[in-house]
Amino acid sequence: MEKLEKIISRLEQNAPLSLCEEWDNSGLLVGDKECMIDKVMVVVDVTMAVLEEAVEIGANLIISHHPIIFAPIKSITHSTTNGRLLLYAISHGINIYSMHTNLDSASGGINSRLAVELGLKERDGKDMCYRTGKIEGGIAFGELVSKVSELTGDNTIKTSGNLDEIVEKVAIISGAGGRDDDFVQDVILPNKIQVFITAEVKHSLLLTLVDNNIKLIELGHWTSEKIAKNIIYEWLKGLDIQVELSSKDTNPYNN
Repeated sequence: MEKLEKIISRLEQNAPLSLCEEWDNSGLLVGDKECMIDKVMVVVDVTMAVLEEAVEIGANLIISHHPIIFAPIKSITHSTTNGRLLLYAISHGINIYSMHTNLDSASGGINSRLAVELGLKERDGKDMCYRTGKIEGGIAFGELVSKVSELTGDNTIKTSGNLDEIVEKVAIISGAGGRDDDFVQDVILPNKIQVFITAEVKHSLLLTLVDNNIKLIELGHWTSEKIAKNIIYEWLKGLDIQVELSSKDTNPYNN
């Protein structure tokens, strides 16, 4: 068993809360740092199925990527989804710690790991919620799409651009990066990025990419970030706790 405070210290050594965006709400959201933890469940999202699974296997700590508490709340009741989740967690003694934009930004975090797995060199974006880099020698866009699909397990990828064209410069933002117009204007266009890999793409942003001959690989939000579970699992190695990847934390979409 380990004190929750020690587990948090290990996580924050790898992904400090100082890396969080101002609007984020990462950290210990439910629980007590003095609590003793023997079993941990790692997830992307905290859902009722996940909480019930935690009770079933005896996990008293859930580490999630997405914060269960994000916007300010004025009440915790059974009349809302989050209220039901929070009441259930508290009544069953489950602590919840979330690693959101700090995990996106950290060295070895989500976007860093995706960039490495895709073979990007000369990577940029350290301590930022993105990574950019080059694929040495270039690659056919269609082949890159296949690599991304294999890496993420997402077989419903949407693409824009000529699949036969050779590309080299790539930018990655997991999650809702496809809503970030500023990133396109401030990073993608000035750095002559050829491929943008992200999720939740706005139609107007897509049109900007098309107008500038920038190719798009659009993943599902959950599939773009499910690698978070493996990263957190690896960071917890060596602690005197059992760590499980939830079997109930799955893509909210059917495919």
